[in-house]
Amino acid sequence: EPGVISTGIWNSGRVRGEELLTAAPPEATTHYQSQIDRIRTDAERAGDHGLPPSAVADVITKAMTTRNPRPRYLVGRDAHIAAVIARLPDRLRYRLTAAKA
Repeated sequence: EPGVISTGIWNSGRVRGEELLTAAPPEATTHYQSQIDRIRTDAERAGDHGLPPSAVADVITKAMTTRNPRPRYLVGRDAHIAAVIARLPDRLRYRLTAAKA
């Protein structure tokens, strides 16, 4: 279960997002500009600073070669944080992850 991995998916996602935004009505940017900016920043950061794909390959190799593999392997600090947050009560999780306006 990988966290943010530096692959081409981030760039292709940005390109597709720009295509969708171009086709969207002008109100989309009026109402959602702060969210759009945040997503752009997050995608750029992920592409530039994510773990290398080799980190996932190393964990897959470990899982395939260990005698008693675990059912789930987390790759990256962000994946570990997300797993902890997922175990929290719903209201607390929402407070921690809700977008700040």
